[in-house]
Amino acid sequence: MRLAKIASIVAFVMAGLLVWGALTGPIILLPAALVPLLAGIGILRKRVWSAYGLSLYAAAQLFVLLLLFLRYGAGATLAVIVAQIALIAILVSLFFFAGRSLARTGAARGRGSRLLFSPRFPCFSFRRL
Repeated sequence: MRLAKIASIVAFVMAGLLVWGALTGPIILLPAALVPLLAGIGILRKRVWSAYGLSLYAAAQLFVLLLLFLRYGAGATLAVIVAQIALIAILVSLFFFAGRSLARTGAARGRGSRLLFSPRFPCFSFRRL
């Protein structure tokens, strides 16, 4: 359970850094702060898939980082790229093991998928227009 609290704190710090980066840089980054913010709230509410989802989100960022590195070469130094890969790998493992810790304690698995694909959700409406 302690690992879940650490994971939620890290998620809130990630959201805060994204908000700060959006306010000092391109504002288009502001919606990206919703992902770790909502995951941190979900982890605090003991939702297993909030931790697993943020782990998957970080793993996708790792995949994009590796793809960009292979596509465009070393625009940054090798040490910076290795540090980014190591940080993302640590975040992926932290959130994955936090999800496993929550699952072991019998926490709820989550309800996000039912809301996401419901006809009331504007992005994924299955009704004909």
